[in-house]
Amino acid sequence: MSQNFQKPASSNNLSLFADAEQASIYVAHQIAELIWKQQKQGKPAFLGLATGNTPKRVYQELIRLHLIENLSFANVISFNLDEYYPIFPEDNQSYTYFMRENLFRHIDMKPQHIHIPHVEDSANGIVQYCKDYEDKIASFGGLGPAVVRNWS
Repeated sequence: MSQNFQKPASSNNLSLFADAEQASIYVAHQIAELIWKQQKQGKPAFLGLATGNTPKRVYQELIRLHLIENLSFANVISFNLDEYYPIFPEDNQSYTYFMRENLFRHIDMKPQHIHIPHVEDSANGIVQYCKDYEDKIASFGGLGPAVVRNWS
């Protein structure tokens, strides 16, 4: 574990942290524990992932755990929660680009386990695409923990 990690004050599933750094490290370690637990059972770990500044520090700690503490992401299946439309995945403003640069290219997650919405259809196809994406998530049994961003 990170040397500057401190156990949070908790009450009724509410955890309070001194700052965002401590909260991010805690969340990353919770995710790591889930991944390790599922690995020991020979099962995949399902994650919902988001973009933005809020989860960046979580992703940095997950990368550190991968590089320094041998956390493998080989059993992780992720679904990102959103993407811009219309945008190409290679665009540096896309969430695909963000996730690749801030997490995926640094870990050993299998490319076929990374799911990010990409609507290449006309605007008329968006509703069906969203339904299909939700069906895909359901076909895996739904999501486990989701890393979401603070909208404030």
